[in-house]
Formats: sequence, structure tokens, C-alpha cells
Amino acid sequence: MVFIELMDAQNTHPTVTGIPPNKCPWPVYGDFGIDLDLEMMELSEYRDLPTHSLSRGQRQKLAVASILSMEPDIIVLDEPTTGQDRGYLNKFLARMKMFNEAGKTIILISHDMGVVAEYASRTILMKDGGILMDAGTRVVFSRPDILGEASIEPHRLARACNAVRKGGGMFRCC
Repeated sequence: MVFIELMDAQNTHPTVTGIPPNKCPWPVYGDFGIDLDLEMMELSEYRDLPTHSLSRGQRQKLAVASILSMEPDIIVLDEPTTGQDRGYLNKFLARMKMFNEAGKTIILISHDMGVVAEYASRTILMKDGGILMDAGTRVVFSRPDILGEASIEPHRLARACNAVRKGGGMFRCC
């Protein structure tokens, strides 16, 4: 993972940004963009604190903010739900969805099937380094046999939809 470590004025401790006003090293994006990224990650109040004073979850958020400040075309999120509260997580994933709709590629690696069901349009199901299935998320969740092969429990909504399908129901689910 890429992490930007900027030093404080005395070059003794890394700080959240370490950037004096109007001295951003990314002139295209500027200080304003860094402030937006810190705000989105709920880190604005920690802007000038040493990174070692942040909690593990805050350092995880900082790593993501540092990546976003570089405006990448591809963002890889490996288990972003770890150590994050649901309220923050929903805001963060909604923002990632906005980035995706704006043309950014978001690769989400997760075991949280609720997050996958809600935010992923395409799912690649893997087992032992191989691809079991690569399809739209709805299609993947409609295959409990393949999910079971990967030791993944379908999301409760997918289980309900699959039950309706088995019973010959006429409702359109998932």
C-alpha cells in the first residue's frame, strides 16, 4: 500500500499532512483537495497531529486519504470495513461509489457480503487463488452452490430472493 509520510516543521515526527498552508506538493490538486480528503475520512481535526498519536483505524483512514489526494484512476480497497464503524463506512462507501460513477475504477476486496451486495456491480468470486465465478453481483448471489464452494454465506437478502425463486414466486428479486 502506498502511504505518504510527510514530516512536521522540525522533521521529527510525521504528521497527518505536514503541509504548511498553500505549500501542497501536488499543485494540480492543491491544499483544498487534501482538506476535502481529510474531511471525507473524518480526520480534519487531526490535521496537524503526529501520526503515531492516531489510532489504528485513524491511520487506516489516513492511508486512504493520502491515496485519494493523488487522484488515482484505480483505487484498491482491501477489507476497508475492518475496524470501522458502520456509520462512517456507509458514508465512505457511498463516496467510493460516486468516484466509480465519475469514471474511477474501484476494486473492493471484502468478506463482508452485505457491503458487496450493496456496493458492487460486478463480483469476482475466488477460492485458492483461482476464479470460481466472474459476473454481476446479482448473478453471483443467485448461485448459492458456487458461494458455498467458496465457503461464503450469501447475504440475507440474496438468501430470501433465492428462496422466492425456488418456490416459483413471481417477485423480481436481487
